[in-house]
Amino acid sequence: MRPRTHWLRSTAARLRAHPRLAVAGVAVVLLGGAAASYGVLVVSTLNAPPPASLPPLSTRPSASATTGLASNDVACAGSIAPNASFAGAEGPWVLPIDGSAGFVGYRAAEILGFEFVRAPNDAVGRTTDVRGAIEIEGSKLASAEVKANIERLASDVDVRDSHLHEFLDLASRPEATFTLTAPVEVGQPREGSVVTINAPGRLHLLDATHDVTFPLQARWNGVSVDVAGQLVIKRSDYGMDIPQLLGFSVSEEITIELSLAFVRPGPDGCSAPSAPASTSTPSLAPSAAPTLPSAVVMREMPAGWGEIAFLGLKSEEGEPVPPNGIFAIHGGSAALTQLTDGQSVGAVDDEPAWSPDGHQIAFVRFPNEAPPDVWLMRADGTGQRTLTSKAELQSPAWSPDGASLVAVAASGLQPALKLIDGSTGAVRDLFDDPGAESSPQWSPDGRAIAFTLLPQGATNEDIFTINRDGSGLRQMTSDPAYDYQPRWSPDGKRIAFIRDGAVWVMDTDGRSAKRLTPALRADSPTWSPDAKRLAFVIAGTGLMNAGPERRDLWFVNADGSGLARLRLDLVLVSHPAWRP
Repeated sequence: MRPRTHWLRSTAARLRAHPRLAVAGVAVVLLGGAAASYGVLVVSTLNAPPPASLPPLSTRPSASATTGLASNDVACAGSIAPNASFAGAEGPWVLPIDGSAGFVGYRAAEILGFEFVRAPNDAVGRTTDVRGAIEIEGSKLASAEVKANIERLASDVDVRDSHLHEFLDLASRPEATFTLTAPVEVGQPREGSVVTINAPGRLHLLDATHDVTFPLQARWNGVSVDVAGQLVIKRSDYGMDIPQLLGFSVSEEITIELSLAFVRPGPDGCSAPSAPASTSTPSLAPSAAPTLPSAVVMREMPAGWGEIAFLGLKSEEGEPVPPNGIFAIHGGSAALTQLTDGQSVGAVDDEPAWSPDGHQIAFVRFPNEAPPDVWLMRADGTGQRTLTSKAELQSPAWSPDGASLVAVAASGLQPALKLIDGSTGAVRDLFDDPGAESSPQWSPDGRAIAFTLLPQGATNEDIFTINRDGSGLRQMTSDPAYDYQPRWSPDGKRIAFIRDGAVWVMDTDGRSAKRLTPALRADSPTWSPDAKRLAFVIAGTGLMNAGPERRDLWFVNADGSGLARLRLDLVLVSHPAWRP
């Protein structure tokens, strides 16, 4: 899964000082109270970026393609003698000091303490204030050290950051350091090739130092060396005492992650070079929105395009939750139809899923003070009723025959796939791997289910399928990037998915993957009934993870042409679902 959480302030007074808690642009007012709500926990853990990974190779210039800088020339980073040169990947590499080196950060699961229910995803905080150097000698990584200013860790929620800084006293212990303690064999580096290593080292964090083995991926690109990885540690080993507040606690295990680009050092006194540009988004700290590609701006959904349902947020203000609900928009119109009113029942209504005949919509209701359940309603929003009771399920998807739904168990530390009887709401186990499963969807012929899986011990998510009975696990993607949210085309010929923020499609055997959009922070692709186009949304940027692009529905043709956006009169649009 792509992890994220939300941390709470120590007193009601502090909460009142920062009343808006938001991730993915969904803002929730939380003022006082004896126990924090699961609904708030869920809403504040939506749409965080995927785990740290190597940027796509296409975003890194090769040595031969870089004007005026051969692979063994020295860039100017300010540390070694002038006119030094190196053969291939050998020699020293340093992190630029202008903030372009990448990031070091954390991921942590938040748990509803009295229920031991984990948030659907994890909190993510990052700093780009990082210094470091590595040296390659022959076929070995001979030395490495990375220092991160953790006082400058920032997420997209200021309340979380304040809580972290206060209880860990980061102002007096601002630096974390990883130092390699023994050379590591990396083989003879080949430009563009990814090497996986387990780096033995010493991690100093807060007031503690421990020996660790850091799983890393590295790639020499001619003019840079990219390094990414994740290390799971225990809070108690490093004295991270983060008290439970308002019913929430932080998991004992947290993940240290990094994604860095090392460049050649240069003569003393030079200004630091910038790392090669990347389309990845290394930081959650407040920042300007990324440059969006040119797209046709539509004032209404074109006639003949059917109907799309989605979560809509009308405002960021409101108690105990902001005004929200499931909305629908029809082809040939710009008008929105509100199907549910989450605020009126103190809940957030999300993740709509159309039944195969288009007569019903399943959705997830996240109450303000209870775990989520799957609900059903007619296509016009009438007849709303609970399908499951205290089952703690989310991300429902209908079987092609309409008899059942597959969903993700939201309880526990390892999500699992469950099968729901579409008539009775009875729930049974379908698939439970030691890893973490998410975003399931049935194939149109009903024989298979595609889903996202982060296998135990793995460092990135991929797309997998199973048979309808939960057997026959098959891996569909194995890219170093993060692949998630698989969506079968209605004709059963292709699978759309998200790869590091871009919309991709591939054949149903996992081959012939093709990127349809730039890395837009795309999310939740959904096919049109004729399989000619896809709709999706874009995650926001900066503080509150908001931005005008979050208010749009985006569209792209199945061949990658025709990028378009439809502006809606809402604060946020999420989880679109095209009516069959």
